[in-house]
Amino acid sequence: MDNKKHSGFMGPVFIVGMPRSGTKLLKDLLNRHSRIALPEIETEFLPYLVDNLEGSDVLFKYENFAKFYRQAVTWRYFVYQEKKSAVMECQKWYESCGNYTAAGIFEALVRHDAGALAKNIIWGDKSPSYIRHINLINDVYPNARFIHIIRDPRDYCLSIRKAWGKNMYRAAQRWRDDVAKCRNEGRQNVGSRYFEFRYEDLLLDDQVFMIS
Repeated sequence: MDNKKHSGFMGPVFIVGMPRSGTKLLKDLLNRHSRIALPEIETEFLPYLVDNLEGSDVLFKYENFAKFYRQAVTWRYFVYQEKKSAVMECQKWYESCGNYTAAGIFEALVRHDAGALAKNIIWGDKSPSYIRHINLINDVYPNARFIHIIRDPRDYCLSIRKAWGKNMYRAAQRWRDDVAKCRNEGRQNVGSRYFEFRYEDLLLDDQVFMIS
């Protein structure tokens, strides 16, 4: 990556990929950089926000935002945050929003939860399921970067069978469909802001990060 070309980039960056393909490892590595901050927990709800809020400023009114907040804190992401006693308060989230579109609301939350409040910190998210929503997210964040990490499909299938008892044939079909969709959308519509690399290449220099 050309550092001069991307020196003004402040986010977002999205890590996507199939489950058990090294997305967490990559997130942890990026978080070691002093100017990058991604939340520990996967959000997974951005497509829902876009489908339900984009093109509307209804949450500009605090009473509407508070109603939205009461629903949002029941989502899995916030349940995990609650276990860490780290759920952002309604008033603080509302006041942190640069605007009340899906993009503004999501950025305010993720920057807070990732500790990316300083202007020179690149923010982003690691949510594997966004592999199926590249076009949608690219429309919301036209300057976003996408990092697609791809694991050998044979090892992917073995890994999710071992971890979760998934059917190998269904897993192989999902790998084929989702990886192809992400590649097509990334290469055709995102262009130079879309990056992909092999999980196995990430392990070449340090086998200690191997996941089963």
